[in-house]
Amino acid sequence: MSAVQTTDRVLQREHAALAPLYLGVKAVIVKSFARIHMANLINAGIVPLTFANESDYDKIDQMDELKIENIGKQIANGKVIKVTNVTKGFDF
Repeated sequence: MSAVQTTDRVLQREHAALAPLYLGVKAVIVKSFARIHMANLINAGIVPLTFANESDYDKIDQMDELKIENIGKQIANGKVIKVTNVTKGFDF
């Protein structure tokens, strides 16, 4: 029984990363990640990001369009990733 429950939990964690992939999500921005969820996102090819300033989270609404220019270059340069809220006209 515990093996089944463990397997179910593992599948739920994997689906938490795979569902956004199938929806076309390229990056996920959150206040913090569970280590396993971050690893699953990376394995699915989704970039996991956290807010440098957690208060920026409260400035974003559900339907806001967020844009990340040249994300590969920003990651390669090791700099803080700049995200633009196109809807509201600010960067974070």
